Amino acid sequence: MKTFLAIIVFVFGFTVFAAFPKAIFAAEKPQPPSPALLSIPSIKLTALIQPVGTEADGSMSVPLAPDTVGWYASGTLPGTFGSAVLDAHIYLAFKNLKNVKVGNPLYIAQSDGSWLRFVVTGTKTYAYQNVPLGKLFGANDKKYLNLITCAGKWLPAKGTYDRRLVVYATLAE
Repeated sequence: MKTFLAIIVFVFGFTVFAAFPKAIFAAEKPQPPSPALLSIPSIKLTALIQPVGTEADGSMSVPLAPDTVGWYASGTLPGTFGSAVLDAHIYLAFKNLKNVKVGNPLYIAQSDGSWLRFVVTGTKTYAYQNVPLGKLFGANDKKYLNLITCAGKWLPAKGTYDRRLVVYATLAE
């Protein structure tokens, strides 16, 4: 259904009414492609990308499907300025993420069929309570793709691992 913008004009004492489709006045912005698939050839990973949000405690949600990674959809879109963040469980899609090395390529297939190529610039393991969230989610001077998963030892009392592995990558343009 088209929406119309009504314009009433007074011309020489007469009222003129005209209705025009809103599209004439404001072109709709095309939606950017969304990330659909992550490929990391060095660890033989191909995984679907699922948009995720946050849990009640504020942490990023993590998909439970084996070959699926989560993209923080309230954050940066991969390929745009800022830090796009993907996560997955250490025992599922990111079980071999620890083997990714600086210089390895990462690929994102987008919903429009195009591909983005990122290059790993660093890896870092942090205590789970000390992940630098500003660096993970907030760096915006380049086009980043950051991957995060659990690492280290299981802490039964906390229901989580004691470390987080972060892989940092930058778009290769």
